[in-house]
Amino acid sequence: MSTPYGSKDYGFFLVGGYELIGAETNLDAERIAHLQKATPPGVAWPTFRFTGSREAILTQDGFFDATANQANAALCEVSGSAKVLCLGNQGNVLGRAMLCASGTWSEVYKRLLAGQTLHRATATYGVSGAVEDAVILKTLSAISADGNSESGSVDHTTDGTAAGGAITANSIAAASVVTCPKPHGLTSGEIVLIAGVSGSDPTINGERVVTVIDTLTYSVPVTVTTGGTGGTFRRASTAGGGAGYLQVKALSLGGHDNLTVTIRHKVTGGAFADLLTFTVVTAAPAGIRIPVAGTVNQHLAVSWDFTGSGSGPTATILVGFARG
Repeated sequence: MSTPYGSKDYGFFLVGGYELIGAETNLDAERIAHLQKATPPGVAWPTFRFTGSREAILTQDGFFDATANQANAALCEVSGSAKVLCLGNQGNVLGRAMLCASGTWSEVYKRLLAGQTLHRATATYGVSGAVEDAVILKTLSAISADGNSESGSVDHTTDGTAAGGAITANSIAAASVVTCPKPHGLTSGEIVLIAGVSGSDPTINGERVVTVIDTLTYSVPVTVTTGGTGGTFRRASTAGGGAGYLQVKALSLGGHDNLTVTIRHKVTGGAFADLLTFTVVTAAPAGIRIPVAGTVNQHLAVSWDFTGSGSGPTATILVGFARG
């Protein structure tokens, strides 16, 4: 059974580094796929076709908050400028999913004042750009020295966002062919984690590089003499690139030149290598999205560096990654 989440689980709501979570009481995130009516003559019920266009609308309602770098400052400043949003609706927890968006925001911001009540504020956002489901690689928290999260990296096979499915059987072949009951959605060269296959000799369970044959079958480089049945697979690496998200809520460089944040990746048993480096940060609040193409390996981690010389630097940052 999937885990239910509620209002208590909201971990953060950051727009361009501004923290909005403290003032809000309701938040509605709506994703729209634009359809066009395409009903032919002689058909009783309407027919629609997807135009390929998508849209995201977010509506926030809460108390008016004039605290520095919070709701009022963010909403007054954000209109008409490119901003990055990260919403932690499953908590501020390593490896949990978060909703991210970037683009040019249009905004309706209202301050509601009435007698004998607390002042309220509502805001409606429309975003032109990416709306993505990312995974938290570094929770929103303070740092005060160079460091990394490699010892606590996020494994894509267990982070809750990895695509996968059931396996019907695998064949006797020099490169065993895996048959799935539903389209697997894989790309040749990706690595999957196979588990639960019974009867296969030798087993195909474990991490395997796939070669796609068609929408329902792929092969793995295992010479099988006895076929197997059942099991599941989950993506470990992905071939579609993705995008990194960085939110910097607070920053004091202590004389250093800037803060540099990098997302790193590796295969199981391998060494970490740089996947992408964010634009250097010299002031907060700030929000950055950086896209990357190509293969993204199974394990993801973050490193951060206060470049140059100085003393006593501090920052509060959040880092995540959305796979393509």
